[in-house]
Amino acid sequence: MTDIFGGDPRIILGPDGADFVYQGGQPVMDQGVENQALIPLLTSDIDPVSGQDWPGNVFLDEAQKIGSDYQRLAQGPQTLKTLHLIEDAAVRALDDPIFGSVAAVATNPTSSYVKVVIHAAQGVLTLGGAQSNWTAQAQFPASLRAGSGS
Repeated sequence: MTDIFGGDPRIILGPDGADFVYQGGQPVMDQGVENQALIPLLTSDIDPVSGQDWPGNVFLDEAQKIGSDYQRLAQGPQTLKTLHLIEDAAVRALDDPIFGSVAAVATNPTSSYVKVVIHAAQGVLTLGGAQSNWTAQAQFPASLRAGSGS
């Protein structure tokens, strides 16, 4: 039986950013590397407000710094070229031995929606979002909302 209360709090993505799930007053924990994949994917390499990289990087060695252009590329109307750039950004963001070989496939079933399926050694991670959600996240990222109490 899996211990749902062991590990790190599991990040659940929604249209308004990230959230946690609680069961019996305790946060349900991440049982694999899901959080470790979502954080580098969705931490922008450049903060849209300050124009600087993620502030937490000041505490990390160069090889440990996180952040990617994945989220920025997933915004706006998609073309065949931007879909390939999104795939490349996902693979670069997850360039870590823990994930093994990573492959990403980006599609846009409608012109205002992007779906990305990432295959890693541990399984498959599917991310999707409407253009309006990606744009709202870029203008007011969840990382900024987390400390604002909103």
